[in-house]
Amino acid sequence: MKHKLLGMLIALILGSFSLTVLASDGQNELAQNHRCNRPGVDCTFNKILEILEEEYGVTELPTVGPPLANYINASQVGNIVFVSSAGPEILTGSGGFINGELPTLTLAEAQEAAMLSCVRGLRFLKSVIGDLDDVKKVVKVIGTVNVAPDYDDIVSGPAVGAIGSTIDGCSNFLVDVFGEEKGKHARAVGGKVALPFNIATEIELIVEVRRGRGND
Repeated sequence: MKHKLLGMLIALILGSFSLTVLASDGQNELAQNHRCNRPGVDCTFNKILEILEEEYGVTELPTVGPPLANYINASQVGNIVFVSSAGPEILTGSGGFINGELPTLTLAEAQEAAMLSCVRGLRFLKSVIGDLDDVKKVVKVIGTVNVAPDYDDIVSGPAVGAIGSTIDGCSNFLVDVFGEEKGKHARAVGGKVALPFNIATEIELIVEVRRGRGND
């Protein structure tokens, strides 16, 4: 009888402990969601920073400056934002941009350039909408890859279909950041001889956001 009572007591204690742990986990999740819903907390941008810190060791990003010509970094019409083409900004050392072309660049280098172009494009977007948590859907990605004049996407290397595979660096990053539902997008990809300043890639974004301007 004593052993049976002892067993019941232990079961009750373990059950109470499990409920406490589950409640604590639930509270942590609720607290995180509540924090992300507070004004001024851009959880999506913080996620981008966490990814870049893990990859490059950076804890902050350079300030996005104005364009060098007569255009703007992004233009919002209602709930749709058109983001100007962005190049692969280097986030470490003295900065600058990744230069080069296929097939001189390896596929990994080209994909990294596309990802960094994507990061810069998202910073353009943030400069207009203020909070990347307001992104409802990444509608379309337009990617351009710098290629040599005689480049052949089938036989020149570094891999068959390297132009499309290069822009996967951006597409995969968007899905990692926004998730499948919001991050998967339509896409157009092409190669171009001599991108400006010999940058490796350019990325344009078309994004739907929750809050539109000029809809009154």
